[in-house]
Amino acid sequence: MPNLHLRLPLQNERAEPFKILLEPLSEYFIVQAGQRVEVHAICDDATTNTTFTVAPNESFLTIYAPGEIAGFVDCYMTRDGVRLAPDGN
Repeated sequence: MPNLHLRLPLQNERAEPFKILLEPLSEYFIVQAGQRVEVHAICDDATTNTTFTVAPNESFLTIYAPGEIAGFVDCYMTRDGVRLAPDGN
């Protein structure tokens, strides 16, 4: 069965860096001012929820990957097509 590969492009239009918490992995990434990134989520093809949920907070942005936990395969962030290592968890 093929997997679904979903993407969410983001750009930091603030003058300072901000933190993105990526769930369900509980990993965070620091996005520098003016930087563009993409959040990727891979789920099995039986997934019915195919939308990201974005929840702003005072000090960071939480992004919940789409899909049900049973169909979760992977979730990660890229910049210029290169997979980024998390800045922490």
